[in-house]
Amino acid sequence: MVVHIHGTETQFAIIYGVFAVSVLVVCIYGFKMMLFINKIAVVASTILSSVAALLTVNIPGHFVGWLGNLAGGIDVSLVIALILPALLYPACLFLFPEPRAIYGPDGPRVVPAPDLPLAPIRGSGESDSISSGIKTR
Repeated sequence: MVVHIHGTETQFAIIYGVFAVSVLVVCIYGFKMMLFINKIAVVASTILSSVAALLTVNIPGHFVGWLGNLAGGIDVSLVIALILPALLYPACLFLFPEPRAIYGPDGPRVVPAPDLPLAPIRGSGESDSISSGIKTR
């Protein structure tokens, strides 16, 4: 262990709870922002990397995943949780490409993009008559 901290189980539970809530908040808001980009690629890479990270957890006495001893007893779940999505997301963009208009005037740099039209963005409850300038209210 690199750092040895003395404390009660209650203190550790509070620290883990605060850490879990902060990670959850970052994940939810980061996930919402990423969903604007490509929902299929984001969801696929998130689920696959989360499952892989849980399988490789190795915290003896608390939780050891099925592949926890993959690195000789070293917990590599954080490394896998950080690196795997960075590799899976571009791979998913190749499998599920976005329309060319998403990338702006310069177009995509590496990933393929078909020339598909985009649907207009409307607020909730708006109909075609509102977008054409005729108000129905």
